[in-house]
Amino acid sequence: MGDYIGIDLHKTKSFVTRMTAQGHILEQVNLLHTTGALQHYVTALPAGTRPAVEATGNWMWL
Repeated sequence: MGDYIGIDLHKTKSFVTRMTAQGHILEQVNLLHTTGALQHYVTALPAGTRPAVEATGNWMWL
């Protein structure tokens, strides 16, 4: 089973935690909402990584 990322969205940046299926934290990063930043981060993740996003009203752009 692959890794997971949790994305905590904010107005100008997002806090991302990547963890294993067993719950071990692999990394935590702050990503600014600049053009291409999130796409660059996601494309570098291992294949099969599953995302989770907090339920808020501003998630639709993601």
